[in-house]
Amino acid sequence: MAFDKITDQIINYVRTGRGDSPYKEIQEALVIDSSGKVQLTEYPSPYHKVIVTGDGREWFETKSITPNVNSYYVDYNHKMVTFNIANVGKQLEFYYQGMGGALISAKNIYVSANGGEVTETLHGLTSGLTEIKDEMIQAKDSVLASEIERQSNESTRLSNETTRSQDETTRITNENNRKNSENTRIANENERISNENQRKLAETSRVNAESLRVTAEEIREQNEDEREVAESTRLTNETTRQTNETTRQSNEVTRQETLSQMNTIVYETKFREPYSTTTQYKKNNIVSFNGSSYMAKKDNINNPPPLLPVTENEYWGMLGRKGQDADATVGIYKDTFVATEGQKVFTLSNNYDQYQNRTHVLVDWVVQSTPDNYTESSQNTITLAQGVPAGTIVEVKYFGNVVPLTDDVRTVVTNHTTEINNLQSNKIGNITYQTFTSTANQSVFNLTTPYVVGKNRLKVYVEGILQLPPNNFTETSSTRFTLSESLPAGLEVVAEIMS
Repeated sequence: MAFDKITDQIINYVRTGRGDSPYKEIQEALVIDSSGKVQLTEYPSPYHKVIVTGDGREWFETKSITPNVNSYYVDYNHKMVTFNIANVGKQLEFYYQGMGGALISAKNIYVSANGGEVTETLHGLTSGLTEIKDEMIQAKDSVLASEIERQSNESTRLSNETTRSQDETTRITNENNRKNSENTRIANENERISNENQRKLAETSRVNAESLRVTAEEIREQNEDEREVAESTRLTNETTRQTNETTRQSNEVTRQETLSQMNTIVYETKFREPYSTTTQYKKNNIVSFNGSSYMAKKDNINNPPPLLPVTENEYWGMLGRKGQDADATVGIYKDTFVATEGQKVFTLSNNYDQYQNRTHVLVDWVVQSTPDNYTESSQNTITLAQGVPAGTIVEVKYFGNVVPLTDDVRTVVTNHTTEINNLQSNKIGNITYQTFTSTANQSVFNLTTPYVVGKNRLKVYVEGILQLPPNNFTETSSTRFTLSESLPAGLEVVAEIMS
């Protein structure tokens, strides 16, 4: 077929976009075909672009002919939009300005050709279908009649089937109701059994809880009893501590008073001269009188010592009696005892003159005074006012019986003064207290003030309770002591250091 025989024209409709021929706004929903393409209805304006929305994402136009999953490529010359193959089958919305299109007649569309010559067009192909169309209409009428009859028969069959189905449905419903009733009965029975089991478990839990409660109450009562005992012990210990503290403070006052008295004794105990009625004498001054030596009992003037056989008066006490020869000496002795429990009486190794200030007593290195703390009960015993605990160190220094001549008075005075000075140097000159708060399991304590080990110069109190060596603590070194048992945290430990 030659082209000069084709007379039908291609009908074009094109919009210029000017005022008299504006572009058409087009919105259409199209599905991406299996090749990933969409054919638009009209040619889109390249100046206004093609906008794509849908599938819950944002789409972007690309210049690449192989777009990614979120982009698309527009062929404005062929009204074609290309997507990534992963988007096949998705329906999207397309917005664009339509520029128009073109319609081609069936005569202008060829179906087959031979060597560049068209042998058949779409118009020629469709013209031969008219006869076929008539035959198909006749066949359709025959089929329709048969179909009507079939539908009538089918309707009867369906009615019968419906009746049967209804009867079957009724039967099934009744059977289901029966099964449901049985299932309900079984479920109720299972629930009853479950409730009974839960009741038994709850009762068991209740009994166990009651047992635990009773046990807990017994433990609580036991703990409360122990707490009350511990509190009673604490109160007793606190009372003991306060008593010990009071005793310590009293001893400290006594020590200070004794120290003052000792200082006075040391200062005033000195040989002045043979007695003179015009000299003012101080307490503890020593004089010679008629061959004997006397110590002033208090300050006085023009109050002479007594005449033998009287050995003392209100103002003077005899130190050494006038002797018969010149070879007598002053005997100075020291006896040290470790007390038994409650011991009060201590027997000396030598005799002394009673009530002549011839004795000096220390209990655990604390100076005792007479008659408040002890009495000179006989010529070779002293008796404490109160019994002392076992292990207490009691030291007695004293002057034995002497028979000095007048020329020996200076020797007596010198020896007596030296002994007093020795007593002063051997007494507790200073007491230092160091307080600790124990840490958990602490037993070793370091001191900042040194002491003499083995001389009973260290006392240790735990919560006010006096500790005794070596059972309760040991003197580890001159600046350290170690308790026999470790302490818990928070206890007060006081070290009394005698230097």
